[in-house]
Amino acid sequence: MTHRFAISRRSMLQGTGAAIALPLLDVMSPHTESAETADTESAAPRRLAYLYFPNGVANGAWDPQQVAPGGTIGSLNRWMEPLKPFQQQLVVIRNMWTPEGNGHGAGTATWLTAGDYNGRRIDAGGVSADQLAARTIGQKTLLPSWNCR
Repeated sequence: MTHRFAISRRSMLQGTGAAIALPLLDVMSPHTESAETADTESAAPRRLAYLYFPNGVANGAWDPQQVAPGGTIGSLNRWMEPLKPFQQQLVVIRNMWTPEGNGHGAGTATWLTAGDYNGRRIDAGGVSADQLAARTIGQKTLLPSWNCR
């Protein structure tokens, strides 16, 4: 007697999707320290974010409400409130701009590079500040650099 094994197309696709996603489960779980990293460095990896607003933001929207004399952030404003768990690690840099750019494509291209823009040609001028930081602090993260457009 022969038994015929049949699997539906839907079951096959679901199983294949689960098999493809399986390696990503480690990425989705909270960071836990392994035996390998316990000996080397127990601190969580450092993160760095540059926020680019080509048309600007409301004055004071990204300024802490209070800054202590030593430069530490005393209290956050209502726009920055979601960052409260990271308040002691925040560094806020204001008025970062390049005289070579503009409010359009050239401003975006020269923003973190100190590159040149002569009205016709954009020269990024080498590695950007975010990529330089990614080389240094990005070695302990799954994605050293992530550009969200």
